[in-house]
Amino acid sequence: MTPLNWSLEQLRSFVAAAHNGSFSAAGRALGRAQSVISTHISMLEAALGVTLFNRNAHMPQLTKEGQSLLLEAEEVLRQCKKFEARALAQFKGEAGTFTMAVGFGVPVAETVNAIAPIYEAYPFLEGTFIRCSNSEAWQSVEEGSCQIGLLFENRRSPKQCKMSWVGSVKQVAVVSDRHPLGKKKDFHPSELSQHRQIIVGNSNKEPLHSIGSSLYLETNDLYSALNMARSGIGWAVLPAAMIHQFINDAPCSEQTASRLIILPQEEMQLPPADIMMIWNPQCIHKGMISTVQAHLKKAFKDAGS
Repeated sequence: MTPLNWSLEQLRSFVAAAHNGSFSAAGRALGRAQSVISTHISMLEAALGVTLFNRNAHMPQLTKEGQSLLLEAEEVLRQCKKFEARALAQFKGEAGTFTMAVGFGVPVAETVNAIAPIYEAYPFLEGTFIRCSNSEAWQSVEEGSCQIGLLFENRRSPKQCKMSWVGSVKQVAVVSDRHPLGKKKDFHPSELSQHRQIIVGNSNKEPLHSIGSSLYLETNDLYSALNMARSGIGWAVLPAAMIHQFINDAPCSEQTASRLIILPQEEMQLPPADIMMIWNPQCIHKGMISTVQAHLKKAFKDAGS
């Protein structure tokens, strides 16, 4: 079959005439003379072998064939715009990938709110959003598998990476309602030192929270610490944002019918947990780094974290 000889300019004239109601109005919309629009449409009709407009009326009216082909023509023009936009994004360096690793406990809603404008600004940006432990987020950025990581501050110095503060979240002390501390009605913070503490991190290298008891159990994962506290092993200091969903939640199982509760905070004066952004300068454009930082700081500030 011989290919039909039509052009994009002819399609634009056809669509403009259909949308604007006349050839003259289409010409004004496209910045062309009416004669040019009329010629384009006539050439398109000749190439397709169909009549697109009924010209017998005072104003040109779409024929049945014209109505059917209008939808296809609009789709072709949309794809052309998409092609042109992607090519322009490639030229400007705005197309690519954006990978982020977010540590457990870092508020997800605020993080998503922060990165949403980035995907709006760069419509051809592709990405990966990973939820993992804070140590895994750190490692993924150091190794280069992720460009940006969000995690809680610790004492490590990133290798070949940079780090900055983007926000803070309130911390609370939690324990199981089956634990002796959870059963007390006249709890006092001094009693914490008499019970096992669940701490997150390595006490010799990178503690996430200060140690408040001589008896403790370590884990490198916030959610593991939460479940240990919920099971009655000990008490833990954790970001408030991650534990509210577990308060008054269903028991873990019928055998361990315990619930997580927040200990009275009035006299504890727990410091907030700082959220840090870590990135590998070799894996991400400098302009993207400053943009992400600004959006994250605003999102956490607006949320009152």
